[in-house]
Amino acid sequence: ICEANISGPYLGITRALSLSFRSDAVKIHIVFSDELAQSCTATTGLTIDEPGLCTALATSGDLLAVFNISYYLDSWDDCAITNPISADAPTMAAELEGVLGEACDL
Repeated sequence: ICEANISGPYLGITRALSLSFRSDAVKIHIVFSDELAQSCTATTGLTIDEPGLCTALATSGDLLAVFNISYYLDSWDDCAITNPISADAPTMAAELEGVLGEACDL
């Protein structure tokens, strides 16, 4: 068993998953994790790294926001909006509001 916290967003961004969006929607993928960005080749058959994820994001125009412990944020920071994860609900709500607000400004 592996935890593919980078594979899920990649499959959504590349439309390999059957996700539905309005044609004019800003597509935001949000990851909550406490681990290093990692791919799961057992389930996808793909090895996806941060540069591959960044290429997919640039091609799609989607946004990726990652909430993770500070120690691992640098494994996502080349192309994602990164925020430290928190057990404090008001802090997390404010951070999510910021991500959604940034998307609305596009």
